[in-house]
Amino acid sequence: MTIDPSADPALGGTHVGFGGAIATCLRKYVVFRGRARRPEYWYWLLFQVLLTILALALDAATVDRTWGPFHLAVDLGLFLPTVAVMVRRLHDTDTSGWWVVIPLIGIAIPPIAVIALIGWIALFVQTCRRGTAGANRFGPEFAQPADAVAAAERSGAAS
Repeated sequence: MTIDPSADPALGGTHVGFGGAIATCLRKYVVFRGRARRPEYWYWLLFQVLLTILALALDAATVDRTWGPFHLAVDLGLFLPTVAVMVRRLHDTDTSGWWVVIPLIGIAIPPIAVIALIGWIALFVQTCRRGTAGANRFGPEFAQPADAVAAAERSGAAS
């Protein structure tokens, strides 16, 4: 059996497709530990934007306003996994997940809303950065393809 580790994120491959990223984020709905690669994070955000656009369209068509029950359901349903994948993405860059709180400070205390803007910019920069090579304080690096292939072949031979 030939294994292509670049196509399988479970084997440490670098390719994470749109569907795989969504499945991972839903499977790790409220998992705030560990690490998330850039594709997992950005595909999840794309999914969230697309679902929000669909919800806004459904609200506009059914309740004649853009901020209705569909949009509320999408926002509430995706809030926790979005925060969780953002925290895991920050962990991949060896940054504390508590950085996600900074933008909320500016929202909660309007006179210091500049902090929210600075926080969003800092989060954007951090989520765009390449993850740290090797293990960091938030967990081991994702399996290397050669190691993953060897492990998969051993487990395949054992079963």
